[in-house]
Amino acid sequence: MADPDGARGARSILLSDGRTLGFAEYGDPGGRPVFFNHGLPGSRLLGRTLDGPARRAGARLIAPERPGCGQSSYQEHRTIGMWPADLAQLADSLGIGRFGVMGFSAGGPYTAACARHIPERLTRISIVCGMAPPDGIRHAQGMRLGYRAGFALAQYSPWLALRVWDGVGHFFRTLRPRMGWKFDIELSPTDRAVLASTDLPDLLVEDVVEAFRMGS
Repeated sequence: MADPDGARGARSILLSDGRTLGFAEYGDPGGRPVFFNHGLPGSRLLGRTLDGPARRAGARLIAPERPGCGQSSYQEHRTIGMWPADLAQLADSLGIGRFGVMGFSAGGPYTAACARHIPERLTRISIVCGMAPPDGIRHAQGMRLGYRAGFALAQYSPWLALRVWDGVGHFFRTLRPRMGWKFDIELSPTDRAVLASTDLPDLLVEDVVEAFRMGS
């Protein structure tokens, strides 16, 4: 894709501790500010899927990248609870006082953390298909097989999980399997039809590739 970020392109800021935080903006530049927390693996590019809806809703959609994803610097020993401070710094740099936060999938817990740690900055939050705490098999029953396996590896064999993620990143960077989502047997017929009739598979692959820019 020639311009995966869209018209306004990729941007970044320098955080107070010297890390870089990458982000992109979509939707209505003069609209109500909403920060979008991407999934896993993911990057700022996923926000582009909401560019049209955000414009129609009068929302300025800002899609930051969590540490280690896309252009954002890796942060050792980070926790989910550290993310709201990064988001608040980004808002300050953009001259935004109060804002909404939306989280998709693995971005859900980070959105919940914002409600916990910076409630005074928020106008509202929305969690879409949010990930539940992966602290037991019963919580993973509705997840895709690959994710269930990934959480099990992360819990019982972190070093092997890292090697698996290395392989996933290499696979997407080298093969870029754009057609894969169109025929994914775990998707519903409706989802497959949407993916077969749009350029969304291209964007989803670019999103995953960008997620691994800094490594696994």
